[in-house]
Amino acid sequence: MHRFAASLAAAALVFASVAPEAFAGGKGGYRADYFGATIPGAWSRYSMTSDGRTESAYTYRRLPDDKGQAQVELKVEFTAGQFEGTWSTNRYVLSKDFRLDDDALSFSRHCTRLLMQSDKMDKAMEMDAATLPNIVAAAIDYAASVKFAGTETVEGRDCDHYTYHYVSSEKNPTTYDGELWMNASVPFGLVRESATLKSEAGPASKYSMTLAATGSDSGGPPPAPSAGPGRPAEGTLSLAEAYIQGLVELDVRVDPDSKHGARLFIAVVSKSEAPLHLAATAGAMSFAAGMPLETLKIRLPKAATLDLRPGEKSPELTAEQEGSRRALEGKFTLVVYGGEPLFAGSVTAGTADRP
Repeated sequence: MHRFAASLAAAALVFASVAPEAFAGGKGGYRADYFGATIPGAWSRYSMTSDGRTESAYTYRRLPDDKGQAQVELKVEFTAGQFEGTWSTNRYVLSKDFRLDDDALSFSRHCTRLLMQSDKMDKAMEMDAATLPNIVAAAIDYAASVKFAGTETVEGRDCDHYTYHYVSSEKNPTTYDGELWMNASVPFGLVRESATLKSEAGPASKYSMTLAATGSDSGGPPPAPSAGPGRPAEGTLSLAEAYIQGLVELDVRVDPDSKHGARLFIAVVSKSEAPLHLAATAGAMSFAAGMPLETLKIRLPKAATLDLRPGEKSPELTAEQEGSRRALEGKFTLVVYGGEPLFAGSVTAGTADRP
């Protein structure tokens, strides 16, 4: 992620050679199949943080197959910083013998054609055949590298957690040390990825990608995997899923009697036109919040079920606020609109030691 910056044209190459690696993987090292939701039209959008700066959103979309070849589109939109307002897309045409539902995260390792376009280009440009093998060589083989590390709740979703170490096969290799959090209900299977990159070409760099929204261009949601432990019953949305889909607003106030904003009171307001049946699971969860918080990290001491009519506001839930970057005092509202988190309110935000 530290390699893009010089120009948008150069960035197009970087998106191909670095960003997809945040997504490589496979069955070999995984304990479950995570890619059943990666059907044509399904997409996942991620907030990208690179070296402490959140300046872009990455959307991975499975396009319709072309003559028996699966296709994936990566769209990068800069939301802040030097390139704010610009965008770039890469379209990966994959080998005929590669099936995305077997191994959606490693699609770039199976790329046979790569077409690139940016807001500065009138039409897409195809990468030349001589350069394409370098892109494939840069991709991480997560299937051979991941190690299961446990289960966690991330962004309100029950996830399998993996760590990995990998050295790319490029002429100037890059070493990756990172973590993945996987959930089978998400297109491309990924809820969060974080990594440190090291190479002889420059200083070490860190990046993370966190799920912000999912959807389907086909008009229907991706198929849900079979229910498992901790998964809400049919007809029930988790609080985090309802938030990501823009169906609820979170009205949050910091307990003035708590130290370092350790305790929050959160009321859930329905923005849906239909009744909602929500499950707020006990344990850690996080919500994309935008500035000045970036992410609201909480822990619910006990589970709660919320039945809300359109426009109805729930009783307040008591939650512990986690993370070093947090709201120290004040009140605020969080809601997702158009796939982007919106923050409103008056808070003192800062860094605090864990209580």
